[in-house]
Amino acid sequence: MTENDHGALLEKLGKDLGLELKWDEEGLCELTLEEDIPVSLKSCPEDGIIILSSVVAEDLPDPCDYPLVLDLLSMALGPCVRDGGNSPVVGRDPDTGMVVIYQVVTASRLAQTPLTEIFNDFAEVLVSLGAGLESAGEATIGEKTADDIAESGGFTGATRLGV
Repeated sequence: MTENDHGALLEKLGKDLGLELKWDEEGLCELTLEEDIPVSLKSCPEDGIIILSSVVAEDLPDPCDYPLVLDLLSMALGPCVRDGGNSPVVGRDPDTGMVVIYQVVTASRLAQTPLTEIFNDFAEVLVSLGAGLESAGEATIGEKTADDIAESGGFTGATRLGV
């Protein structure tokens, strides 16, 4: 793919979204979903890829229940088992603690699937994951919130993970 191809793909995405989108001098384009969810797109024409990324949450909920941990680990393995390596991946930045999602979209995927479809699928996973993390952080155990129990020292490491 050439830079012009990426430019045309981004222009088409913008048209489909009702926006005027352009790559900046560093190959970045940033937009906002639902008024408060920033999404970055990065053009890497020399590698034939476009990278979508966003912050899902400032941190993992504490406590983090076992089913949520399993979901996050499954997403981390996604590219190895789904869509030929072109699926969203979730991770936690060790320096900031932020939960991030990204997707490396290859030239072959871009040739087969419109960027708008890829972007919409990514956005759906991003919003769903963000809502899931938010609701997990608000979960209650009995009449106490998870934060109340954690503050009172009522968890052991195994209990905090829901095991």
